[in-house]
Amino acid sequence: MNFILEDLEKNLWEWRGVLIAVPSVIFIVIALRFTGLLQSLELTALDQLFLVRPQERIDNRIVIVEINEEDINNQKVWPISNAVMTKFLKNIKQQQPRAIGLDICGNWPVNTRQTELVNLFESMRNLIGIEKVLENMDSSLVHASPILKKLQQVGGNDLPLDGDGKIYRGMLYLYLNENDYIESLSLKLALLYLKAEGITEKAATTNPKYLQLGRRVVPMFKNNDGG
Repeated sequence: MNFILEDLEKNLWEWRGVLIAVPSVIFIVIALRFTGLLQSLELTALDQLFLVRPQERIDNRIVIVEINEEDINNQKVWPISNAVMTKFLKNIKQQQPRAIGLDICGNWPVNTRQTELVNLFESMRNLIGIEKVLENMDSSLVHASPILKKLQQVGGNDLPLDGDGKIYRGMLYLYLNENDYIESLSLKLALLYLKAEGITEKAATTNPKYLQLGRRVVPMFKNNDGG
């Protein structure tokens, strides 16, 4: 018994540096992480992981119709005119998509000269416009189309910037205050698409504060989730 104790003491003495250093380093790293001093390194590492990950296949269920610089030069006006807006929305509508996201800033005021566009907006119940509701250093408020707002066909388009000026996260809900919120553009479009699959949003059975879509539960972010 004495021999075992002596051997144990000898091993502890030999490894004393490791036994002291390892917990100390772990404590220091955890402390640095909670102060946010490691965030820039974490975000840089995350960027590299995104660069080396396998290329994802293009999802053929999603079609992006862009308006680029060439289009603006051809039209010689920005934002695009109501006539052009009406024409391309009609063309998209003919393809019978489940959901259409109109990611263009503009409140599209209602007046008698825009009857055709107004009627089109009112007839396209799968059309979701945007508004920006969170005012900060990087963006200002953008009001939605009054027509789409009245029809509750508007989603928030605010995206949070991280410390390095890049976007890593998208929000499902944008809170205007403690009790008032709107759904994001991406969530509204997803819900329109999933509705045809018989999937609707509901409070999760595990936690009523979480979102549940079918069998998938989407928990809320906590203060120290992520970098």
